[in-house]
Formats: sequence, C-alpha cells, structure tokens
Amino acid sequence: MQKCDIQVFQPLLKKFTDAATTQIDTVATPGGIGTINGKHLFFDKSNLELGVFFISVNNPETAIRAMIYSRIFPKELSFCIPMLEPGEYRVMVKTLPKTDMLNSLLVKKITV
Repeated sequence: MQKCDIQVFQPLLKKFTDAATTQIDTVATPGGIGTINGKHLFFDKSNLELGVFFISVNNPETAIRAMIYSRIFPKELSFCIPMLEPGEYRVMVKTLPKTDMLNSLLVKKITV
C-alpha cells in the first residue's frame, strides 16, 4: 500500500474569465461563456454534485450549478454562466478525483 496525499488532487482555481466582457476575476455575464483556468479541474458532468457553482455572498446556502459545459479539462473549464440575479458571487469547483469530493473557491468575488 502507498500513502496518498489528498492535497495533490485538490482543485486550484487560478482565474475566471468572462467571455462577453473579457474581464478577469471581476464580472460574470448571465447566459455568457465563462472560463476557469487552474489545476485538477476535471470532473464528471453527469454527476450533478460536481462542477462549477456560483454561491451568492448574501445567501451562501444557495449554490447555483452551471449546467452546460463545452470544455472540461484538468487545467481549463468552459461553461455557460447560469442566469444569475444581480449581486456578488463566489465561484466554486467541486471534483471527485478518487473517493473523496474536493472543492475550491476562486479567491476573488465575481459581480453579476
């Protein structure tokens, strides 16, 4: 048996780009295309517990999942930004690289 460090598979979100405005780590355009660059971002899009989630800063118990993905790679995700209400959001990616679900938040808040 070999000891495995779970942090090796922890997703890392480096930047969020809004395609409609080309802004980085600042805004999201509902219905537009978003791209996240980082590490260990791959997930199974058929598992609705995994993926990209937008969490309202004012209502943190509500997480809205992006449902349409065009690219799901270990270092890049491209997806359709959900129809979000105006406000500030945290962006989270949830993955399941082995048997434990892992998640990571983008450092900066995104405004809609």
